[in-house]
Amino acid sequence: MGELAHERYGNLLFQVAQEEAIHFEIYRQLEYIGEVYRQEEEYIHLLKSSYFSKQERREMVDKVFAQNCHPYIVNFLKILVDKERIGAFPEIFEMYKKKHCEHENIKEFFVTTAVEMTEEQKQRLTKKLEEANPNKKIELKNLVDNSILGGIKIKTDDKELDRSFESMLKDMKKDLQETII
Repeated sequence: MGELAHERYGNLLFQVAQEEAIHFEIYRQLEYIGEVYRQEEEYIHLLKSSYFSKQERREMVDKVFAQNCHPYIVNFLKILVDKERIGAFPEIFEMYKKKHCEHENIKEFFVTTAVEMTEEQKQRLTKKLEEANPNKKIELKNLVDNSILGGIKIKTDDKELDRSFESMLKDMKKDLQETII
């Protein structure tokens, strides 16, 4: 089966960035664009809109990103606008990120807690994860979700560990319901 469009775009962008030895810079800028994508839904809607010509949408890309992003990124975003693929940016970024992490030997962990972890807690957890994943650089992203009540959820691309109070309470409820006749 062939590559999907977002895989092809993400792979090609990474390949060009790697050849130019700017893959890390491009990665950071794609993270920034991802934040814009998540926070500025109206702007993204305008970039997808057929109400504006492709040239007008390309100019919108220039106005927002030309000052802060590498010309490769700006041109890449214009290509996505031209090809009507700007809506696939999150998937393209995920593919680029996957290639970046493979190249840099990084394993990313998303840690969900009810409150923000302290630096000491992050350092201790990072150390434990490094011990469990030798030869990997660990990147820890702390997500706060007060609905888990307490405890911790740790997720990586291939595993998930849920030791949240919310999960424990659900398990207890299920056990109680099964034991009651």
